[in-house]
Amino acid sequence: MFKSRVLLAGLLFPGAVYGGLDTVCAATERVVEQAGDWKGVLLDESNLALTFSQDGVVIRIAPSASGDYIAMEAHVPATEAVSASFQAGKFALPLRRISTVNGATLFGAEIPRDTTRDFIHALTALPNGLLIWGENQKTISLSGTSSAVSGLDFYAHEHKLNLPAPFTTDSVSDAATTASEEEQSAIDPAGDVAGSEQRSLTVVQHNAVRSATNYLRMSGFSRAGLIQQLSSDAGDGYSVADATIAVDSLDVDWNDNAVRSAKQYLKTSGFSCRGLIQQLSSSAGEQYTIKQATYGAHQAGACGEN
Repeated sequence: MFKSRVLLAGLLFPGAVYGGLDTVCAATERVVEQAGDWKGVLLDESNLALTFSQDGVVIRIAPSASGDYIAMEAHVPATEAVSASFQAGKFALPLRRISTVNGATLFGAEIPRDTTRDFIHALTALPNGLLIWGENQKTISLSGTSSAVSGLDFYAHEHKLNLPAPFTTDSVSDAATTASEEEQSAIDPAGDVAGSEQRSLTVVQHNAVRSATNYLRMSGFSRAGLIQQLSSDAGDGYSVADATIAVDSLDVDWNDNAVRSAKQYLKTSGFSCRGLIQQLSSSAGEQYTIKQATYGAHQAGACGEN
């Protein structure tokens, strides 16, 4: 469960319009990436956000100007509910009622910096989330979130914008400085693409590389698992061929990723050595090779050596 602070109206987007669902999305928004129901947008050339809009529900996720935290807003049809929550997998973010104006109720919360990576991982690695307010709930498709984040990342670098975590490569790398040595060795090589291979990639494959790199900075993935995430309908929707070329163009230490995945499992549940190896190597699990899964489980301490 995330510990969140109360979000004050106007804190997330100082110049945002809170005039009801029809005016939630400001006319000045510039869409820089759209994937599925999610958009990466710039507001007035200085503020950026991920946005979702469907069936009268609007969600915005963005860093604060200081970069100290991420905030989430959820706009829903007017309701008497005093609280709401956003859930993705095992993660739940409580949202506090802020205001009701012109037929729309605004809920929001701040996500502390120390939980940012876990939140963004849940947001970009899972197929769906759930927004609950009062007796109402709506399934939120998370397909496209990774591509939207990558699009903002690319735009920021192209236009030399200094945007805070988690939307820029530098900020994500900085946020990872507290990671273990195993995590660092798995993260750092993720963006390395050999020059000759990079030049031979198509535009779509370059986009797939950006999406893959973004995933690897946030969580451990096996080669097969990453290809599946990039190519599945519930993921990014690239073709299997483009996803495979993109993943294979990266210099990734899959053993170190197996260690990261193993540690993530052990943080949330108890596993025996054999059970963790099976989870890491199963086709219904993380899809590492048996050798990689065994290495990951042993290095993570599930087999008694550490």
